[in-house]
Amino acid sequence: MIETEGIVLNELKIKESSKILKVYSRQLGLISIYAKGALRKSSPFTASSQIFSHNSYRLKKQGNFFYIQKATIISLNYDLRKDYESFIYGSMIVELYEKSNFESEINKKTFDLLAKYLKVLPDSKNKKAITTAFFLKYISFMGFRPSMVGNYFSIENGGMVNESDVSLDSYLLKEEQKDYLKFLLYSDLSGEYEKNLSDDFLFEIVLKYIKYNLEIKDFNSLKLL
Repeated sequence: MIETEGIVLNELKIKESSKILKVYSRQLGLISIYAKGALRKSSPFTASSQIFSHNSYRLKKQGNFFYIQKATIISLNYDLRKDYESFIYGSMIVELYEKSNFESEINKKTFDLLAKYLKVLPDSKNKKAITTAFFLKYISFMGFRPSMVGNYFSIENGGMVNESDVSLDSYLLKEEQKDYLKFLLYSDLSGEYEKNLSDDFLFEIVLKYIKYNLEIKDFNSLKLL
């Protein structure tokens, strides 16, 4: 038996009453879990097989799948479903994890980051800013931390660069925008994120940086914003 914490990223209905779950786990990385009978009303795995749910699992490995033997709910992150904006941003982030991680590649820092983001997102006053902050932390943990030195933000050249390294994908940042970008990188997700005039601009360029470095073509969830 294997025990691990996990967050459900996606679910696929199988036959009449079962699901295959994509779960990002703390001890095993990205895994596929077969949740037999999870769609039955009497199933003990109904809640723990829902997207966004954070659970403690006892699993058995068989072939390409893990099978749930026991699941204990840590948090359903239910508030994400009650607010449309939170739901969309949350959906984008679990989509990001599914698209940018390989099976069984372990990264406890990115797991803890995801768990914290899903917990604090619904109460955030500025969901775009906290998501940009999340992006910067996640891409750093994935090995592509953007440089914070320079006047231009380059998508292809690793973040902030000087004028000599400017390319077609570079964006000139004002001093206050550079300061705000640094704040977002180093801030705690539990902190307050007030509205800022640069929120839309920085979200877009950091999103482009994420997509370029992690080779993601698009996010289906963002089409609903």
